[in-house]
Amino acid sequence: MSVDGDKSVIPPTFATLNLKGVFSDLDLDNLSNMFAGMTKSASPVSKQVIKETLEEEQWGQDLLKRITLDTIVNRIKYERRKNK
Repeated sequence: MSVDGDKSVIPPTFATLNLKGVFSDLDLDNLSNMFAGMTKSASPVSKQVIKETLEEEQWGQDLLKRITLDTIVNRIKYERRKNK
């Protein structure tokens, strides 16, 4: 039986995908170091600043290819909440 032609099979939406483990330990260390000002102080979390900063580094460009900017911003906000 071919799954490709079976209309009763509904693929998961992006919202239902398990995103645990999206960031490697190296990704988290790099984000933590690069955005320490945003996570450890009252500096605003700016999507534009995050994007521009990541685009300046090769690992940041690679990260943006693998992970959406919104997911990265949410992770930085999460790190900020953890530090409070």
